[in-house]
Amino acid sequence: MNKEMQGGRVVHANIQAATTLGYSLDEFLALSMNEITQGESADSLLLFNDAHNGGSAHSSISSFKRKDGTSMPVEQYISSFKYADIYCNFVFFQDISKRLEMEARLHRSMKMETIGMMAGGVAHDLNNILSGIVSYPELVLMKLPKESKIYGHVETIRQSGIKAANIVADLLTVARGAAATIKNINLNALIQEYVSSPEFKQLEVSHQGVTLELHLAPDLDNVSCSPTHISKSIMNLVTNAFEVTKAGQSIVLSTFISEHPPKTLKSGRYVVISVEDTGGGIPEDFLPHIFEPFYTKKTMGKSGTGLGLTIVWNSAQDHGGGVFAENVGGGSRFSFYLPATTQTAPQSEGEIQVSALHGSGEKILVIDDELQQRNVARHMLEILGYQGTFVSSGESGIERALTEKFDLILIDMIMAPGIGGRETYEKIIAKRKNQRAIIVSGFADDIEVKTMMALGVSQFVKKPYSLKDLAVAINKGLTS
Repeated sequence: MNKEMQGGRVVHANIQAATTLGYSLDEFLALSMNEITQGESADSLLLFNDAHNGGSAHSSISSFKRKDGTSMPVEQYISSFKYADIYCNFVFFQDISKRLEMEARLHRSMKMETIGMMAGGVAHDLNNILSGIVSYPELVLMKLPKESKIYGHVETIRQSGIKAANIVADLLTVARGAAATIKNINLNALIQEYVSSPEFKQLEVSHQGVTLELHLAPDLDNVSCSPTHISKSIMNLVTNAFEVTKAGQSIVLSTFISEHPPKTLKSGRYVVISVEDTGGGIPEDFLPHIFEPFYTKKTMGKSGTGLGLTIVWNSAQDHGGGVFAENVGGGSRFSFYLPATTQTAPQSEGEIQVSALHGSGEKILVIDDELQQRNVARHMLEILGYQGTFVSSGESGIERALTEKFDLILIDMIMAPGIGGRETYEKIIAKRKNQRAIIVSGFADDIEVKTMMALGVSQFVKKPYSLKDLAVAINKGLTS
């Protein structure tokens, strides 16, 4: 498009320039550049007008104004020339909205990945430390009469450790790619379980007058997911809605099937959880950052950790889905998409008692680089009736496993210095093909865990673990 420098009017343009900005060609030719340009665009053209420097060229990222008044980011190329004693500009521009959107999305993903890498390392170390705070009090309480004056104190220590472990579990979700137990499950069942939980009851007490309406689709497809992560996501979405909704108003939680997901998701059939509130909506400048860690207007420490919606976003990504926020009516709506599956959900195993899971002297090799972890495992294995052998490295574990016969091996995934859990197990089964093993780790990469499962590992136990967690895993590991 050409622009006369003195009058500022458009003297020629192609049809694409006009339609890109929402005009007909005749409408566009009746405009001045001041009506089209804004901000940096107008400034750059003014520089050319002042310079009268024929033949010069300039390029910049700027913005043009559409016919409807909205702003369109553009990359513009301007060359100045003189024609019939009149200085003119030739302006070529292209809409870069999609490019900027992709760059912003890439930037967010890189930032999340960086935070995730840090979170994974921190979570691994913290879980090792927390094992002593969670496991030892449990062992003490087993021998301590409930009427003891210190029983309550020890139980408080254990509960505090469990709460800290739950926060670390949130960090692991932020880390993304962390190993998790996957099951086929119906989301309606997870929602019903949550609204019957003590956590939801406490939420209702804290926000009296706010009601939750359930609109759950019958015959909902199952999803293949980590129930722990998806339950946490449901809780975070509902909690977020309660915190912005006033007394006398309601929140709608619904489930439905979508065969036309947002364009950023792969085509297919999805199960959707929708949480809609009437809390006034989300500021437009806040929406692009709503899922970023610690990007919150809430009071830190009083309304959670600042990771709530980040956990939701990461959970959706890890399961091949997505979560989307938008303003609707007088509030906001969060839509959580998970790929549907035709596989059926397994029946509940029911409550399992530790007393029914005692061993008969089976020999178990524990490979862990942390002394505290080996000691915790030593005490628990004695209580459960197993014979334990304990080594501090993968190399030592290989040597013992190839010179002695063990019914089961408990392997830590991340050990330093020396080789990790996967390489340790690969070298053991190279000589003992049918060696049973389970993974016990504070943090494990999902790909590494899947690789070990394919090699023959049957169970994954996350640190810090309880006596029951270990008992169940060993029982399944020995019988798999």
